[in-house]
Amino acid sequence: MTTIKASDIKFSFKRGTAVAKSDWQKTATNYEVKLTFEGRRMTVQWWAGSLAGEPTLFDVLYSLCSDSFGIDESFENWAGNYGYDEGSREAERIYKAVKRQTERFQKLVGEDAYGFLVNMDEEELREWSEE
Repeated sequence: MTTIKASDIKFSFKRGTAVAKSDWQKTATNYEVKLTFEGRRMTVQWWAGSLAGEPTLFDVLYSLCSDSFGIDESFENWAGNYGYDEGSREAERIYKAVKRQTERFQKLVGEDAYGFLVNMDEEELREWSEE
C-alpha cells in the first residue's frame, strides 16, 4: 500500500505553445504542465476550455488517470469502447499517444502510486489532491 500524498507531487504550469490539432483545441487554452515526483519529471500539454480556468493538480491527475483507463486493451477494443472507428488513422494516433502518456505517468509516480491514483473515483481524487 502506498502512502503518497498530494504534496509529494510538485506541480507547475505556464501558458503553452502547442499547436492545436482539433477544432476544440483551437478554441481552448494550452498549458505546459510539469509534474515532479521523487526527482522524476513529466511534462504534458493540457488544454482548458474557456470556462475552465487554469489547471489544478486535480485537473491534471484526473485527466491522466481517466486517459489511462482501457489503454491496456488492444487498439480495436479501445476504439470500440471509446466510439472511435477501428480503421481511423487518427484514432490509432490518439491511442498510441495516450499509451505513451500512460507509460510516462506510471514511470513518474511508480507502480504502487499509479495503482493508488487510478483506482480512486473522481471525488476521492479531488479530496486527496486538495489535502
